[in-house]
Amino acid sequence: MNTTIKAVYALDNTQDKSSGHHHIYPPQNEATPANRLFIVSAGIGLEEHTHNMATIANNTFVRILTGSTRLKTERLGQVVMNDALRLAEREAQKYLNQYPRLAGVYGVLALSHFNSDGSITLAWVGNCRAYHIRQGRILYQTEDHVANMMMQDKVITVPRGINGTEPAWASVSTITNIQAGDLLLLCTPTVVAATGEEQLAQICTHATDGQALYQSIAAKLQSTPEFETTNTALFVVQIENSVLTNAKGNLQHADNNLSSYADLFHHSSQSKTMGVGRDAMLKAGIVLTAILVLTASSFLLYRYFSNQPERMVNNLISEAQALAGEGNYTKAISDLEKALSIETSDTEALSTAQYMLQKMRQAIIVTQGDSLFDAGEFFEAKTIYERAYTMDTDNSDVQNKVNQIKKLIDDEKKTRLKKADSLYTVKDYASARNALLEALFYDQTNKRILDKINECNTRLKEDTLSAANAIKQATTYVRSLKDTLK
Repeated sequence: MNTTIKAVYALDNTQDKSSGHHHIYPPQNEATPANRLFIVSAGIGLEEHTHNMATIANNTFVRILTGSTRLKTERLGQVVMNDALRLAEREAQKYLNQYPRLAGVYGVLALSHFNSDGSITLAWVGNCRAYHIRQGRILYQTEDHVANMMMQDKVITVPRGINGTEPAWASVSTITNIQAGDLLLLCTPTVVAATGEEQLAQICTHATDGQALYQSIAAKLQSTPEFETTNTALFVVQIENSVLTNAKGNLQHADNNLSSYADLFHHSSQSKTMGVGRDAMLKAGIVLTAILVLTASSFLLYRYFSNQPERMVNNLISEAQALAGEGNYTKAISDLEKALSIETSDTEALSTAQYMLQKMRQAIIVTQGDSLFDAGEFFEAKTIYERAYTMDTDNSDVQNKVNQIKKLIDDEKKTRLKKADSLYTVKDYASARNALLEALFYDQTNKRILDKINECNTRLKEDTLSAANAIKQATTYVRSLKDTLK
């Protein structure tokens, strides 16, 4: 028997709206207990673009997760989530490249996947939420991926979602403690904003089943004036039964063993004669209890220290994520390098650390290229962008930067050549030569430009230049122009 679903309740007030912010999978009118994957996604930022960002997030993860053959026999983990996230970031890049000046637009999502072994994976990117609820008590709640930014002398909190330029982060948690009647709640940020953290917890406390939880949240949302304009989506999934219902953790098993020994001792004491003294029984009980406590403690210590490599890797990844959110990429990279140097069997964590490290290193290099570009150092910027591109040839945003700067350099050269032709026509050979030197600076292997420069030198009755000397003179001349403009 697998983990089965008793009922699914869905709300998506953007359904059939062309300007919706959110998307869910399966669609509201198609969600049934037979589904094994549930997703809520949202777009954050300018309203005219949020619909598309939510669509990108939703459709990409649906395509990767439903098309994955490994999920038929394995749990959904970090590796598959990272694959989906990478593809979503590339799709976001393609979309946002159409709007070079657009900023502050993100895609975020949360999902639950019912695994083949009966466990449930909760995963999220950004600030969509997932909750695991049992008998009115929230057992687990995801933590939002957010970053603090300074804007107009104020610190503002923004989600770290999918935007195609800044590396996003996908978190994964697996639930193995599952019982009949448990509820899962997936919701977009507007659900939390409309109900409030405390009131949402209160609603969960008083909900007797999935339908009651869904109706209480929906009623609260519909009572808010913004409900029709602030698009909202959620899933409530009620568990029917699970193969893991009787599964217990090590501590619970240890408690059971203690009770069994106590009962055994009690029954044996009843069968003994009255000649056995009470003090002796108490001493025997104390010794037995001490042995059991030492055994349990030894087991816990063994578990703690044997898990240290995995614990250290995950702690370093979490710290690196927080540091990256603060813009401290240097320290974040240092933590990720430490994580990768640790010997561990957790291949998913190592894959995540490697992916984050690549993204952060590339982001630092691109930032250096942007600074050089803004300073007018086009050749240096081009070299830096090309270096960043070799780190991830699927990054279309960096590829576009390389193509953009190549076109800019070519345009600058053509402008100087056109100017040189005009000056040469009116026999202003000195000015024509200067324009040609600028053109040569932008295309240093162009022999035709070198010939034109020497033609001007001949007209001016000056020595002709070799290619090396011409390039040196061109560089000096262009640098002098920039110094003059400073």
